[in-house]
Amino acid sequence: MKSYPRAVHGFDAPNADRRELPAYRLDDGTVPVVETDDEARADAVLRSLAFLKEHFAH
Repeated sequence: MKSYPRAVHGFDAPNADRRELPAYRLDDGTVPVVETDDEARADAVLRSLAFLKEHFAH
């Protein structure tokens, strides 16, 4: 498992502009955010492809 500390929800969606989601505000007042993180997305795509090749290649 790999985490991306600066990435938010939807980090792997291509070209997603930052959106705050106040309708889903947490009890502590935190507002969830959705936004692409290009660096995390690129790494996740590479890692996912490597996993699939290792476990599902014929």
